[in-house]
Amino acid sequence: MRLEDVSEENLDNLFEICSGYRAFAPRDDPVLGEGVEIKRRLLLDMLDRHGSCVKIAYMDGKPAAQILFIPEETMPYISDPRRDVIHLQCIYSPFPGSQRRGAGGALMRDLVDECETGLSCLGGRPCNFLVTRPFAHEGELSLSEFYG
Repeated sequence: MRLEDVSEENLDNLFEICSGYRAFAPRDDPVLGEGVEIKRRLLLDMLDRHGSCVKIAYMDGKPAAQILFIPEETMPYISDPRRDVIHLQCIYSPFPGSQRRGAGGALMRDLVDECETGLSCLGGRPCNFLVTRPFAHEGELSLSEFYG
């Protein structure tokens, strides 16, 4: 397994994972295409202004899972954002061949390690606090199994 921060060079790999909702809409669906382009612009802006806020896990040379995190100070809907606080927005491993093989846990451990040593999206500063929210998982994995 290989982990990489998202960059302009591998951004399209993210959409292979993150657009898992393509299972519910045809690839040529105009709404899906518009959504991908909006997300592409947002991520390119984030890369330009703050650095990477997404990591991709590759298994067998293919993108298999991703984790998305955002500095609280970049979230316009928070009225008094805290400095050096990260919000975990999404962790996603949609492919049956990548599930239960440790991609989610590896991404989470890598993020926690970088929170301690310094994140590019925080200008290299360590994270003081990582905000996560439990979520309902639509599969058979419990949260501990998902992150295991």
